[in-house]
Amino acid sequence: MYAEAIEERRWPQIRIGSARLSWADAAMAAAIFAWSLATLVLTPHLRGATGRPLSLGVALAALATLPLVVRRRAPLVVLVIMLAAAVVYAVEVFPPSAIDLAELVALYTVGAHRPARTAILALGLGITFILVMSISGAPFFGPGEVA
Repeated sequence: MYAEAIEERRWPQIRIGSARLSWADAAMAAAIFAWSLATLVLTPHLRGATGRPLSLGVALAALATLPLVVRRRAPLVVLVIMLAAAVVYAVEVFPPSAIDLAELVALYTVGAHRPARTAILALGLGITFILVMSISGAPFFGPGEVA
């Protein structure tokens, strides 16, 4: 409670309907999304081998980063959406980007703002994500990158 009160005083709020969102969360989500877009645009040699359209990469990057804007309102839902988008992003052979950073922020948010039982569930989702990525044969996510 006290930490949330301090957070609300420190950062101005964005109002979308009845929802109040933090400018800091919006700025962080936008920065990570921009980093992901830069990676997609500046590394066409990594993306070009598969023939996947850039628009698909942009849509998946948006789905894997922009939910951070509402991470404090629904941390577990945000984490699940972002992990699912990241799996599709990697399996579709898009280059590594800041999406992994966004997933770590979402995982931290669940651990910091939810009860221990929910945090353990989120940790299990994170471990499952790593296993799925390793088993799926995603080209940029192999044993060398996990260890």
